[in-house]
Amino acid sequence: MKKLTGFLICFLSAAFAYADFAVIANSSVSAGSISKGDLKSVFTAQMGNFGGAKIQVVMLPGTDPVAASFFTSIGLSAAEFDRIWLEKALSGQANPPSKKGSSAEVIATVGSTPGAIGIISKGDEGKVSGGAKVLSVN
Repeated sequence: MKKLTGFLICFLSAAFAYADFAVIANSSVSAGSISKGDLKSVFTAQMGNFGGAKIQVVMLPGTDPVAASFFTSIGLSAAEFDRIWLEKALSGQANPPSKKGSSAEVIATVGSTPGAIGIISKGDEGKVSGGAKVLSVN
């Protein structure tokens, strides 16, 4: 019984880890979904192309609760995320993420930037339109 309880707790924790945010992409990204592994790779500059497009990451500030939920789900802190991107930018390996103050700004930027991929509040999924789409995470 203890093993079953432990399994259920782990399963439910994993299910809720992705509940607070949604992943969106510019319509130039051909994919309709993204794996958890590719999600981490894209947002840690380990993967520069996804769904047939060169990726430009668009993020909420690290202090935003949606961003905090996202960082937890990929096993990073906001400080680690910033350090990774600073190292990549200083070495010329990647352009740093564009940081926006709200989900609405992320949606607008992703919709108007070919190859953009971003994180928004799960509650704002219905507001995605005009050149942006929601990606399912699997």
